[in-house]
Amino acid sequence: MTNNRWLIAIAIISISLTGLFGYKYLLISAHAQQNMGEPAATIEAVHVAQTPYQKTTTVNGVSKAIRTMQVSNELTGKITRLNFSSGELVNKGQVLLEIDHSEEHARLIAARANFELYKKRLDRYNTLRKTGEISDEAVDKAVAALRTSESEIAVLESIINKKIIRAPFKARAGIHNLQVGQYLEENSQITHLIGISKHNWIDFHVPQIYDELSAGSKISISLSGPEPRSANARIVSVEPMLSNDSRHFKYRAKIANEKLALKHNHLVKVTLPVTDESLKIAIPSLAVSKAQLGDYVFILKKDEKGVYRAHRQKVELGDRIGDQVIVNNGLHVGDYIANKGTFKLRPGLKVFVSSSESNPVEPAS
Repeated sequence: MTNNRWLIAIAIISISLTGLFGYKYLLISAHAQQNMGEPAATIEAVHVAQTPYQKTTTVNGVSKAIRTMQVSNELTGKITRLNFSSGELVNKGQVLLEIDHSEEHARLIAARANFELYKKRLDRYNTLRKTGEISDEAVDKAVAALRTSESEIAVLESIINKKIIRAPFKARAGIHNLQVGQYLEENSQITHLIGISKHNWIDFHVPQIYDELSAGSKISISLSGPEPRSANARIVSVEPMLSNDSRHFKYRAKIANEKLALKHNHLVKVTLPVTDESLKIAIPSLAVSKAQLGDYVFILKKDEKGVYRAHRQKVELGDRIGDQVIVNNGLHVGDYIANKGTFKLRPGLKVFVSSSESNPVEPAS
């Protein structure tokens, strides 16, 4: 009986001590939480501003050398001289190859000798006519013979010139497989010449859904690859009619080689404006958060105590420009929005704004 009393007393004391310590723990926790204050996040922020913007589209284009030519022969014959190598730089007027013209050359020597003979005869006849020792008809025949001789010389010289093929302009020659002694049929392809120039053409097509661009409009030409490059060019001509097959406008632009070195038939990207330039709201892409119902940003507004609070704002986005994005709806110029650190935020959260290199320091409240 005595033991039971002692056990009951010990149990009552244990329960009392447990309750006392539990109450003390709650008081300490509440006090600590009161000292810690409410949750907050530190982020960077920017003021919403407008930037000049012009909507663009990108199409494929092809570079063209200002002067290019497929060289071929008009007359048949055997190659007697080959004066250029594959890929060689050739100068204007340089002989590329000669086709055998030995027969024409021999006939030309005879024609020139006859010309000199007919010329001397005509001079004698003109002297005799002054004294009446020869008829006018004989003089006329001498004149005709001289003119016929001139014509024969011209024909032979023309044939020889056609068999001596020269470069019409300074150019880079293409690859060929020609050999001295090889017989060429007429209109055989000899080589392709790509002219050397300070500029190149850029030809491209644009769908007719876009307004026609005028000559002088500025466009951007870019090359993809390990080291993408781009440069500006200007339109120099527009095809006066639409293509029957594609209903596209055809344009030609001019670009300097010093800006962008291009080879003939090089595929490029052409970026051109399709609207007039206007002012649009642009914000950093980092400021935008994604959700199932769309895109949103956090606007920072001060409460009655002067403390910044995060407020979720849905936005409608447009085109991206580098690391920024156009906002079509949802923001106004001057709005203060979270930039870096938006993943920390939720509606109503207290916010401290830190400084950044690109944005002014905003005092934390």
